[in-house]
Amino acid sequence: MMLVDDHWKIDSDRTRNQEQAFEKVYGHKPATANDWRMAAALDPHSYDPKYHGVAPEIVAGRFTPQPGKGVVRSNMFIPTDQVVNLWKDATDLRLRRFAPQNFGDNRGPSANADIDAARVSAFVDYDHGVVVVRQNPTSAVDGLRGGAAAAVPNVHVAQASDGRLTIDYNAHDAYENPIATWGGATVNGRITLDPHADGTIGLGGSTTIYPSMETYQYRDGAAPAQLQWTPANSGGSAGPATSLERHHWIGDTSIPAVRPDMPSWKWELENAIPFIHDPFLEHATQLTDPFNGSVPTVGLGR
Repeated sequence: MMLVDDHWKIDSDRTRNQEQAFEKVYGHKPATANDWRMAAALDPHSYDPKYHGVAPEIVAGRFTPQPGKGVVRSNMFIPTDQVVNLWKDATDLRLRRFAPQNFGDNRGPSANADIDAARVSAFVDYDHGVVVVRQNPTSAVDGLRGGAAAAVPNVHVAQASDGRLTIDYNAHDAYENPIATWGGATVNGRITLDPHADGTIGLGGSTTIYPSMETYQYRDGAAPAQLQWTPANSGGSAGPATSLERHHWIGDTSIPAVRPDMPSWKWELENAIPFIHDPFLEHATQLTDPFNGSVPTVGLGR
């Protein structure tokens, strides 16, 4: 049976696009199933017609590889087919788009979901030491305002000498009212991946209670392992408006997050004044566009 994320096997345009994207970052063409997963993550094209050909936004970084642990993929996706948005600005008000509808992903959990079937996806390639976060476009049901638009995800990463990797992500809807974005109504969270000696990966952290979130580990010769599955707290069209401001703990909450490598007194002092800034974001490595300049190397933390 053809897997959903195996379109590269039958779509020549997609195959070429993914090969080129992968080669730019890795220096060679994809060969294994996990290479193709990373190629899909890096592909700067969208294929679902609802995106009107608008490209996703992709950021990436490099970290110390841990061969044999494969690829970990997290998807944040909207389970319903449509959700209600708020007007963005004067243009929406002029067009009387007071509560425009956006397309959702209209699915449940799937280890083989297509790359287009999520709002945000994070890929961690342990075999080669590459982390990629991809934000797909927001798609307007009425087709107005260009039909689709994508915003750049804000992602910071720190790695520890014991292999833990903490990823802080914040992704806002490109059609969202700026006040809502400023107020924290975004898809965001901070998760830590903890690799074990037997090749398995632990996961723990805090994320928004919306949308749904799934995480899988893919290793050569093994079936995908589900590391985490947390359905959105709301299955209705008003989910984003009612839930993006709230968080919950997921996975193994005993896994310590990585903190940037800085003196303990400075870390404690900066955490004592959290309303001024977030010391993790201030001192961790921010991921950048892998096709515009060099890919940053994630700094070591504790």
